[in-house]
Amino acid sequence: MDNKVAIVTGAGRGIGRAVAEDLAAHGAKILVVDPGLSLDGNVENASLADEVVEGINKAGGEAKANKLSVASFEAGEEIIKDAMDSFGRLDIVVTVAGILRDRMIFNMTEDEWHDVIDVHLTGTFSIVRHAAPIFRTQKSGRIITFSSTSGLFGNAGQANYGAAKSGIAGFTKVVGKDLGKYGVTANSIAPSADTRMTASVPEEFQTLRNNPYKESRDPRDIAPFVTYLASDYSAPINSQIFHVSGGTINQLMELRRKVTLFNPISKGRFKQEDFDSEGRGLVFGFGDKNNESNKPLDGKVAIVTGSGRGIGRGIALELSKLGANIVVNDVGASLDGSGNDNGPAQSVVEEVSELGGRAVASTSSVASVAGGQEIVDKAIEEFGRLDIVITPAGILRDRMIFNMT
Repeated sequence: MDNKVAIVTGAGRGIGRAVAEDLAAHGAKILVVDPGLSLDGNVENASLADEVVEGINKAGGEAKANKLSVASFEAGEEIIKDAMDSFGRLDIVVTVAGILRDRMIFNMTEDEWHDVIDVHLTGTFSIVRHAAPIFRTQKSGRIITFSSTSGLFGNAGQANYGAAKSGIAGFTKVVGKDLGKYGVTANSIAPSADTRMTASVPEEFQTLRNNPYKESRDPRDIAPFVTYLASDYSAPINSQIFHVSGGTINQLMELRRKVTLFNPISKGRFKQEDFDSEGRGLVFGFGDKNNESNKPLDGKVAIVTGSGRGIGRGIALELSKLGANIVVNDVGASLDGSGNDNGPAQSVVEEVSELGGRAVASTSSVASVAGGQEIVDKAIEEFGRLDIVITPAGILRDRMIFNMT
């Protein structure tokens, strides 16, 4: 790693510190990024980055502290600029920075959601986005992001953290495809190690950690594989996700088809009864029908977002045929999210009515907690209950990572 320059976020302690020290021990110059925040986002120890830099310099390495938060696009740009101004180049970015705001989904606040998304997902984007043009121009670079088993497999009480970490895994796969042809790789690590973040997990979820036969959970066991991915040796490895724990390195398989539940070539168009009799048996080991009625959703109430057209519309109409009352939610925006038109939602409401069902239109946006509350309130006010929520609503802003705003 001689003469290479690395940015490591969240490098004041835990895994980030171990990564910064290991990269430095192999010759890299390090920008140690850590504002010294506590897990809840308040300034706890602003000297953490300085302490790591001092240790690296004493060991014969070269490092500089940066105490900016990664949680904004502008800060990411400043951090990249700091590395370039300080060391004259940039070869590696490692995005370890993270916080927790664990809460069961029914108690989670909007701030708790956004705080975690901002640091983990936006923080990863802000660094990678501003490093990408440099890597593209120089036709080399290494990006190592940090996902989590919480995002890949799920942990109770971590909807915000799991969403961010799952997003990072998907983000990394796409970035690898965006930049691979320029000689740049992007890979993600889902680590298992004892850090201040894992120490905050409730005891009932720590069974594996307290197993006397457990493997090492030292954060330093994660660092060597990060260094390998940051090196020239790892050039053929791109868009991959690894689970690293106690020196054990597992490559995680991409999602693959487990079983075909329905084949339209032999069966014709899918019908609910086909899944009841065959699909349920394939998935759950039994094939009895849930409900013999032609309207198994009779009296149920469903919210379907993005249901003014496309997949959402199809779902709303199908649920209505099965007896459900529908809240047809659609702001009527274009694919890029601009505009607002209540026509699509109202049109589907009329279709449902013509089929003999009941539906009401909602044009509230799902893009805020307040909008979500309005949609749920609409269901309760109109139908007195809520049983089903289906969320197809979406927009696109496709752009290569080095051009994305």
